[in-house]
Amino acid sequence: MSPMRHPCPAPQCPAPLGRGVRYCPTHQAQADQRDRETRGTAAQRGYDAYWVRVRDAYAREHPLCEDHLERGETVAMTLVDHKIPLPYGERLDPKNLRSLCDPCHGAKSARDRAVGYDANVAPEMSEQEHQWIMR
Repeated sequence: MSPMRHPCPAPQCPAPLGRGVRYCPTHQAQADQRDRETRGTAAQRGYDAYWVRVRDAYAREHPLCEDHLERGETVAMTLVDHKIPLPYGERLDPKNLRSLCDPCHGAKSARDRAVGYDANVAPEMSEQEHQWIMR
């Protein structure tokens, strides 16, 4: 069975793409540039050398997806996520971190967007809400 193919979503681009590929290489470069211009670089968003050290230490201590562990499943983590997204939560506080696999991170990010977390706007959050999320 061959992988599912779909065209590049850029207007008038017929390039066939495999599963999990969003754009052809030309249009992916353009999308990446738009992303950098809109969101800033990783370092500008708080993912600097300090973050890398904290992230790596957390990943060593928590090598499994914490969402799966809560369900009694063993799945390797692929990234360290902020429980409370930046700029809302503490950037380097291990209590605001969670090891997740890609599917769990995607689901968590979708939930964040659904409740209105916006990476470009500082929130109004009560201390009680903050404590509940940080538990």
